Amino acid sequence: MSAAILLVVTKYPDIYTVLAAAACAVTAGITMTKLAYRGAVLGGLLVAASLTLQSVLAYRCLDCIRADILLLSGTIFLSIVEQGKMRKPLRVMAALMTLLLAVNVVTHSPITGLNKAGAAPADRIERYLEAAVDGSYVTLDTQVKPVLFFSPTCGPCKETVAQLIGIDPEGNAWAPVQAGGDPEDGREYLRQSGYRGNLYQRGWSGPVPALFLSREGKTMEIRGTGEILEAVRGAGD
Repeated sequence: MSAAILLVVTKYPDIYTVLAAAACAVTAGITMTKLAYRGAVLGGLLVAASLTLQSVLAYRCLDCIRADILLLSGTIFLSIVEQGKMRKPLRVMAALMTLLLAVNVVTHSPITGLNKAGAAPADRIERYLEAAVDGSYVTLDTQVKPVLFFSPTCGPCKETVAQLIGIDPEGNAWAPVQAGGDPEDGREYLRQSGYRGNLYQRGWSGPVPALFLSREGKTMEIRGTGEILEAVRGAGD
């Protein structure tokens, strides 16, 4: 149930969030019955579905990962207390899901808030990056203007994007790049917050929100609302 509450509180209420929260609530209900092991199985399947969907949509949702960890914690607990014939299968499933989630988190960056700024790997984002805008492709220079990767379905993105729009609604000092999903959703998402500049699109599988800024030959990846705002203000000076 804690995973459902987390999703409802932090994420944009799109169809994915509603379905995920409902599934988490159903899972919590099943675990309260005599067939609690089915809730453990469903929890494991939800974690697998979440990671798969994030891969398909080509971005990492930190709120979703946090919810996955809560679901996995419940699955592990149920696999430990289960004494019936499902005890061994549940433990094997819990171990596999733990490994899968751990590999995913390590691969796409930890969610602990550490290393909020650092050199971006050359095979991901460099100083110049190509992005789509209004059906055409343009080259963005992250040394001239910082680039913010976001998703309209990302909870943490909402505060960051809103504050950046409050500072610069025209997008003169920063460029919003939607990391996957329907561009119409992104335009509506920005419009509701008062943004009046261009929206760019580029596939990226890393966590969002993330700001990329090049200085002295290095491209830095910056996370955290405060750090992102400070970087954009500094770039505009």
